[in-house]
Amino acid sequence: SGPIILGALTTLVVYRLGTDLFGSRKVGWRAAVLFSVVPIFDVGCVLIQPDNGLMLFMALSWLLFWRAAQRGAAIGPWLVTGVAAGLALLSKFHAWVMLPPLFLFLMISRERIRLLATPGPWLAILTALIVLSPNLYWNAHHGWLTYGFKAHRSGLGEVHPSAGKLGSYLAGPLLSLSPLVYIACVAAGAKALMRWNDSKRPELIYLFLAGAPLPLFFMTLSPLVSISLHWPALGYVPLTILAVGMIEGGQLFGTRYGKAMLGVAAAMAAVLHSTPLLIPMIPDHFRPLASRKEVDTGRLRAEMADWGDLGRQVRELYDKFNDPQGTLVMTPDYHLAAQLAFYSKLPSG
Repeated sequence: SGPIILGALTTLVVYRLGTDLFGSRKVGWRAAVLFSVVPIFDVGCVLIQPDNGLMLFMALSWLLFWRAAQRGAAIGPWLVTGVAAGLALLSKFHAWVMLPPLFLFLMISRERIRLLATPGPWLAILTALIVLSPNLYWNAHHGWLTYGFKAHRSGLGEVHPSAGKLGSYLAGPLLSLSPLVYIACVAAGAKALMRWNDSKRPELIYLFLAGAPLPLFFMTLSPLVSISLHWPALGYVPLTILAVGMIEGGQLFGTRYGKAMLGVAAAMAAVLHSTPLLIPMIPDHFRPLASRKEVDTGRLRAEMADWGDLGRQVRELYDKFNDPQGTLVMTPDYHLAAQLAFYSKLPSG
């Protein structure tokens, strides 16, 4: 239930973001509805992963930072913003990329640059670091193990540049977001960037700075390493709100496009949710066209729709060894390990 609860809370925060920044409940609820059906966000509100907490606490950071900047020098809002930012930093490393650009918003805004001369923004940074401090303390006493592991796991030490990887990265959101949402996000981001110094519409550049840095960061890395579809996804949350606000304000495409955008995303999400129903209908063996070799789909079916069967297999293997000191069962991925530990009911250490 964890991802579902966090996803529901994130949807409420998305509603508040749209409402606060554009002064329109219509924008708020349309952004929230779109967020709930965009495939990558829809899946993110179901699967257990570090992104669940990151989505909620980054969305809270965006909302609270905006409100703190609107309140000016009042310290309270900045302290609350720092708590949310610290929780985002504890959730996933992506927050290190997404938080600094918010301060760039203060620097380029004539009305808000004066806030950097007040204690509020700096207390927010200090508060975030205090919230993060247990992580920093533990790593400092363990050779910065977490950070070293992430650096090694990135694969940057063994890069093989490829234009194909960049192409795959740029095409990825056509599936993860849906084509019309992706086009709207890119178009809205480009329009907001062209109006970066528009003092009458600060919400445009704010949402651009909140969302664009993460997809752009991974775009620079994509020719070197393979980027998973969900890694840059969070950056598209503010860009989706930006697109909805511009469409509703008549600045981007039109209301018909907005309805079509919602419809296509909802249809893709519906197909995604029907996968567990469709997978069991796949035959155990089939022969692809122009191929002499049959493909065994039994394991694919089990992984997609019948983890109970895999769990029983692992349990039988475990009981077969009957080792009083225990049997170690390993998998190459912690997602698989978590699933097998649950469904096999094996003791975990």
